[in-house]
Order: sequence, then structure tokens, then C-alpha cells
Amino acid sequence: MNLVEIFIIALALSIDAAAVTMANCASHRGGVVPLMLNPALFGFFQAFMTALGYFLMKLTGFNLGSYAKLLVFLILTFIGLRTLYSFFKPDKAKASCKILSPSLLLTQGVCTSVDAFAFGVSLSPLVAHIFIPSLIVGSVTAVVCYSSLFLGTKIRVVLGEKGLVFAGVLLIAVGVKALF
Repeated sequence: MNLVEIFIIALALSIDAAAVTMANCASHRGGVVPLMLNPALFGFFQAFMTALGYFLMKLTGFNLGSYAKLLVFLILTFIGLRTLYSFFKPDKAKASCKILSPSLLLTQGVCTSVDAFAFGVSLSPLVAHIFIPSLIVGSVTAVVCYSSLFLGTKIRVVLGEKGLVFAGVLLIAVGVKALF
């Protein structure tokens, strides 16, 4: 597999993370630091999971991909439903969902990088070294997520509190997409 093919696949892999970044921007009401962590965190997880999939397949030959899709669906759908719930409930529930906690960001990072894990598994028989492909996947994801910060911020300005609805629906859509 050549570098152009890896770059194109990296763009496709970054779409989930970009969508979650936009959803986070549309619903987040705290400081700017958690939002700025999205591109770095998602880029790191995409690179790490690509390498992890590669090494696990090389070492064990066991493919975890069939179980991972269901898990991603359940987690992202839960987060999306929780976000929608916070829009329709009193202020106390809304306040709890507007802050991007470290645990939420880590969960999102893992969930959005399951496809990268599967890509690493598929690369194991094709490439001798995983460093460059992992670096490309992580870097492309970080750049795409960084650009989606601006779009998510615009959505938040336009939609205001309804940004929570946008975020919830987007997270559920990414979860459902993970099943296919």
C-alpha cells in the first residue's frame, strides 16, 4: 500500500472524529481548552489504535473488529441520547452535559478510532513497518478535527442551546454508522 492510498484512507478515517469534534463544539459551554484538546486527542488515538491493531494482529492473529462495532454503537448512542436528554430536561441536566470532561473526551477518542484499529489490522499483512502509516492517520485526523472546530463553533453561535440537539443527533448518527 502506497502513501497516497494511506492518506486517502486517513481522510476517510478522520470523518467520525471530525463529526464528534463539531458536536462537542456545538454543545460545549465551558472553556476553550477542552475544545482545543479534541484534535490532538483524536489524532493521538487514531495513530495509537492503528498501531495497536497492527501489532495485535501480528502478535495474536485475533481480530477484535466484529465486537468493536457494536460497542462503539452502544457508547456513542448512549452519549448522544444523554445529550438530547439534557436539552429537554431542566437546567440541572443541561449543565451536566455542557462540560467536556476528560473521561468523556477519552471515551470519544477510543470510540472514534475503532475504524483506525481495523485499518491497522488490515495493514498487518501489507506493510513491514507501521510508524509512517500511523503518523499519517494521526496527523490527518488532527488537521481535519482542527478545521472542524471552526465549523462547530459557528454551529453553536447559530443554534445556541439547540446545538445540543445537533450534537446529540450527530453522535447517534456516528454510532449507527459504526454498525455498518
